[in-house]
Amino acid sequence: MLDIRQQKGVSLYLTFMMMSILMVISFGISSILISEIRILRSMGHSVIAFYAAETGIEKTLYLDNNQIPEEGERGLCNICNLSDEWESCEVSGSDCDPLTCTNCTCVFYDEINGQRHDVEASVVTEEGASVTTIKSVGTYEQTKRAIQITRE
Repeated sequence: MLDIRQQKGVSLYLTFMMMSILMVISFGISSILISEIRILRSMGHSVIAFYAAETGIEKTLYLDNNQIPEEGERGLCNICNLSDEWESCEVSGSDCDPLTCTNCTCVFYDEINGQRHDVEASVVTEEGASVTTIKSVGTYEQTKRAIQITRE
């Protein structure tokens, strides 16, 4: 027969084991929930970063197409002079004259309400055809999204 003195503490041991198992399960579930919340938050940041990149593209296209200072000039090669909003703007290339604008690269960035867009726009003319490439990277809360367009 079993002695009752040998069975003391078994219920305490079983209770401790059950509490340990429940604690491990709840820590696992909470870590999964926390990571899902972070993913959902970064999705919102991703959308804002995408729209910041799109803002850079649209602003560049607008200034290139509509803000022509004088007849025959192209806005892209004169983009740094068209707006005083830029945080930084630099135009370089072998032929960045606003009248010809054949081989030119313009790099600028702008920041509005914590949203930043870095734009690199270039015009390359080969065999009489002018190709414009605009790449914009939008950044918001350490999340980046990029858009690139090319037009002839």
